[in-house]
Amino acid sequence: SGWETELLLVDDAGDVEVVPVNLGADGNSAGFEMALNSESADPVPMIFVLVSSRTGLGAAKFTGARNAGSVFPAILEEIRAAPSDVAVGSTFFKVVRAGG
Repeated sequence: SGWETELLLVDDAGDVEVVPVNLGADGNSAGFEMALNSESADPVPMIFVLVSSRTGLGAAKFTGARNAGSVFPAILEEIRAAPSDVAVGSTFFKVVRAGG
């Protein structure tokens, strides 16, 4: 405990948004639920990136969509300067249209 975690969603256009979720912890794992919908006939690739630190990273806290080309270099710079450990994880997935 004592960690601040930001969940970032990266879409296929390279836009990044902070997902406002409360991660629920159970033993050694944490989870959340959210619905994602697509109007595209084709699967839409996306990436979740979780960034956890003891002090929180300002570069991972913003509203609206921002370009990954500016978000991730800023996060990396802040990680390099962080006074304590930072944990980062990611997962790739595809969103498909309901019924598709």
